[in-house]
Amino acid sequence: MLLFSFAMLPAGDKEDGAGYPQMVGSASTVARRGRRLPERQGLSASTPTLPGMMSPGKPPTPGKPVTPGERPRRRNFGNTEACLEAERSPSPALHCSPGKSLPESQSSTPRTPRSVEVRVESQELAVPGAVWASDGHLELLVSANICTVTVKTGLTGRSGVSVVLRVGLALQDVAENCLRFPPTAEALSTWTTVRVSGTEECDIGRLPSRAGSVPKAPHPGSCRHEWDDANSECNGTPNACVEVSAKEALLLGPASVSCDEFYCGLSLDVGATCSVTLLGNAKLRVEVRGELRLLPRFSPAGREGVARLYQAARDSFGAGEDLKALQRCEVAVVMADSLAPRPREMGDVLNLMGAVHLRRKSPSVAVKCLERALLVREQLAGGEDDLGMAATLNTLGSAQQALGAHGESLRCHKRACSILKAVLGPSDPAVASCLQSLGGIHRALGSLDDARTSFEEALAIREQVLSADDLLIAATLNNLGAVLQGLTDDRRAIQCYQKALAIHMRVQGRDHPTVAAILSNLGSAHGRLGEHQSALDCHERALSIQERRLGPEDVAVASSLHNLGNALALAGKGSDAARCLWRALAVWSKADAPSQCDIAATLHSLGNVYRGLRDAEAAAKCFAGALRIREKALGPTHRETARTRHCSALMGCQLGDCSAGLQELEVAASSLLASLGARHPWSMQACTDAQTLRQTIGG
Repeated sequence: MLLFSFAMLPAGDKEDGAGYPQMVGSASTVARRGRRLPERQGLSASTPTLPGMMSPGKPPTPGKPVTPGERPRRRNFGNTEACLEAERSPSPALHCSPGKSLPESQSSTPRTPRSVEVRVESQELAVPGAVWASDGHLELLVSANICTVTVKTGLTGRSGVSVVLRVGLALQDVAENCLRFPPTAEALSTWTTVRVSGTEECDIGRLPSRAGSVPKAPHPGSCRHEWDDANSECNGTPNACVEVSAKEALLLGPASVSCDEFYCGLSLDVGATCSVTLLGNAKLRVEVRGELRLLPRFSPAGREGVARLYQAARDSFGAGEDLKALQRCEVAVVMADSLAPRPREMGDVLNLMGAVHLRRKSPSVAVKCLERALLVREQLAGGEDDLGMAATLNTLGSAQQALGAHGESLRCHKRACSILKAVLGPSDPAVASCLQSLGGIHRALGSLDDARTSFEEALAIREQVLSADDLLIAATLNNLGAVLQGLTDDRRAIQCYQKALAIHMRVQGRDHPTVAAILSNLGSAHGRLGEHQSALDCHERALSIQERRLGPEDVAVASSLHNLGNALALAGKGSDAARCLWRALAVWSKADAPSQCDIAATLHSLGNVYRGLRDAEAAAKCFAGALRIREKALGPTHRETARTRHCSALMGCQLGDCSAGLQELEVAASSLLASLGARHPWSMQACTDAQTLRQTIGG
């Protein structure tokens, strides 16, 4: 393929000592005026020409000495050729030093450039995959041009030209363009060399010359080009890192091994000539000859390929290389889809894909992968006693929870837990992990009694099978403490937090961020019991750790400030509490992706602080802001939204709008009764306030 364009200089335009027409090129054709092409190795005109390329020679035109103050015009790309020209010149008055060029001839006649410049810009190989023949040979059938090299060539001088040509290379001395590799380990693990060649040419118009004479052709140019991709890591393909050797490929057989790729190398001689007709028209011709080296690359196919790609993807997932894991899973899924029947490993691959997407914060994509994995497992696996199905159900439940589909998540985790107990027994660590997830779903749904049961059962298993200082035990204790605190069993919650805190301090040290998080929970429990100094001590220690380890603008610092503000409010230090809460809001406002629910919680707490300080207007504004956020983020009937609506309604009554306040209070009480039940303290308080306000308005 030939890519170039040019235009002749209009009459009257000046030409330099080289005297060649300016080329006007597209993206593939470059024309420069008064600029030097970069010198590269193998680009010199002194490089030996290719065999069969004749170079018309002519002594240089005698010149005149350089006149002082006169600026000589450059004719060549580099100083070396100019110096060689000076050495060849019969005139002793001509001298060339580094950085100088030859002057014009005495008659100012345009000169023909001395040589053709040439270099290889890039290469493109179109090597298809090979197939196994019936006799065991590996056959590679190629098209006419197995390789294309992009060559930049041109003529030197101020008015020289640069042309980009794409030269296709075809195999030489290969019958029907089919290469056959013998089925031996030695033949398949060594490089195979074949000859390639190709030519391309283009017209560049008339060359400048003296009036009435024919321009002389410049000397040919040549260069050497070497390239190979054998040392590139995994060569950018997902299945490259599960490559098998030639010996292993022969052992596995054609049904389990494919050769879709080759390592490739090139050793090319590139020559460029310029021929001139009697009318002065010039033509550039590029000839490329050399060797193409090929080395087969074998990768497992069929069920063996799916299994190996899955294992490689698991290794990448364990190393935190999620993108590599996804790429290998995708190749494995395509490979498995082409098999009949589909292998059981396809369910494993889809399950891993879902886990990767879940970790990459794409739960909707994860759900699609996991639902397909579940379908494949139900069709191919052993049914309800299959551990792979339990793993997929557990991961699917976590993805559903991330999407807020807590009901679907609960069903998945319950089914997974049932399979694990039936297959592994009730005391297996995998059962404890599933119960931990199940407790989190119950807590998200507000079923705190069920959550407590799940966490207590998980804790019993982990304390039985794990070491006393295992961090999984500490995680379960922390979650159980949060549930007990929600059930107003703050004393037992404190005991759980203290045990979890002791484990983390022994394993991770006293200044670990997790230690700070548990201290915050412990401080909240102390505050609810009226142990205000203990609560303040815990929150201040947590804040100090997080500011020191995470920085003053981290969102975890905002959470600690929020908790410390609440503790100060309970201790009767309203002004200090307001300052902490405002600082928490300032930190969240600077976060890249601030949590709207956290902002709403801080505004709600700030409203309570102003309510205690008897600033009804400020309190009403804070509650109104928190209510707007929670209605949008959580929905109008969520228990947190209802709690804020309750407080906002009370402030509305205090500011004189009792009718609207009563309506809002009744809506809040109805939502709390539906979500928490009649025995929950929030529900009981809302119902009592609504009844009192109704009697007040009626009286």
